[in-house]
Amino acid sequence: MAIEYNITRPIPIRWFAPVVYFFGLIVVGLLTVLNVALVGYETITIFNPNPNYTQSEWYDALPMHAPTPGSACAPTVFNVGDSFTTNYSMFQWTIESIPRSNTGTGVLYKGTPLDHCDLTSLYIHGDSRSYAIEYTGVVTCKAAEGYELRAKTAFTLSSLPGKYSPFYGGVGSTNLRESGSFDPKTDDPRGFAFGALAMIGSGDIQLRILDDMFVRSNGTTPIVASVQIDFPPCPASLGTSAECATSVPTYNVSAVALGYADLRVELYSALLPISDTNKPLLTDDYTAPLSNIVQVIAAGIRLDLGNPSRNNFLLNDAVVDDTLFATFPETNLTSAAFSRLYMVRKSPALAVPGSKLETILPLNVSGPAVARVAYACRYQRRKSAGSLIVSVLVATLTMSSSIWAVFMLITTAWVKRRDRHANSCMKCTTSGDSWVHRERGYTNSQVYEPLNLYNKASSYA
Repeated sequence: MAIEYNITRPIPIRWFAPVVYFFGLIVVGLLTVLNVALVGYETITIFNPNPNYTQSEWYDALPMHAPTPGSACAPTVFNVGDSFTTNYSMFQWTIESIPRSNTGTGVLYKGTPLDHCDLTSLYIHGDSRSYAIEYTGVVTCKAAEGYELRAKTAFTLSSLPGKYSPFYGGVGSTNLRESGSFDPKTDDPRGFAFGALAMIGSGDIQLRILDDMFVRSNGTTPIVASVQIDFPPCPASLGTSAECATSVPTYNVSAVALGYADLRVELYSALLPISDTNKPLLTDDYTAPLSNIVQVIAAGIRLDLGNPSRNNFLLNDAVVDDTLFATFPETNLTSAAFSRLYMVRKSPALAVPGSKLETILPLNVSGPAVARVAYACRYQRRKSAGSLIVSVLVATLTMSSSIWAVFMLITTAWVKRRDRHANSCMKCTTSGDSWVHRERGYTNSQVYEPLNLYNKASSYA
């Protein structure tokens, strides 16, 4: 088998070569710029808290590189046991269950506002022997995106210096308790104010139940109290004009357990009919201080969920009198007393000197709450100089070669259409007995000349 090569001939068009070289340089320049954008960058993964992160580069003006907001970041997937905080940074939430999923077993999440979430239950456990009160709040989220999840937050408040278990945003309250100071540069005012009021409300319970009831009863009153409280749903999605967002916040005591020093335990459940063995255990001795601390925790959790309801006493001074008990009634085991929580909320300057609560309260809702997580986002990083040059050269050579091949095919076809002998070999056109000469009627002394395509009169006839 012979090795062959294509026949080449000059293209008989005036100024063809200079024009092609000129526009060829322009095309190569454009391809080089285009390939810097196409192959001069490498895609890496970064983590960004903004799900709508969009990278801005010089080549965004190119149609194929027009960025779409939010397309660079992938949604995060929440599974049971995962933790998150909101942009209000008051509590750390742990997902307890996912009754309905939108992605198989977990929850696909990408910055959706948590206005469909609300406090469902609050668990309070106090033990006079440990001088501590444990709080666990449970929220339920029923999103329009087709998922439902339940998450909890838990923290302990104690006046004992050796017990350190503050809630996520309560570092400021620790500063208040230890130094009586507040640094607005390092402490979040919302978490700080909530922590201070929660500590004061917990102190009211301690003074009422331990220092008053227990002493007066000569140690015969309960030393352990455990309460489950449920709330009717009132998420932010209902709006600030909903009845549940304008009336006094309500709740239901679903279960109570009281433990005594002699190991007796009394139980109450709202699910069972009232009887001699299932009697309401929360008397006037407990009701007022318990109600106050419940309202504090509920208001703080709804604030962390970005709920701007008008009946939140942390946000609205006008509802403080309707929400909190100002005094505790006198009973057989307790004396009448003022609520320190109420007094501090009404007159924040009465708090620990230097706490600056008067400059913080009332608090505010700065917008919808979202889960604060890190999203995996694609980021275009320019290659190193050597890699960039090689990548752009290879890509430009490949593209320019392809364009040149197509251009020459089209040009050759056009020239041959105008002159069917244009691609004949030089020997054939200069040999006197060639079929070209014979067809054109040349003699042996005549030399073939290419057809002048600009001569309209040229003809083979």
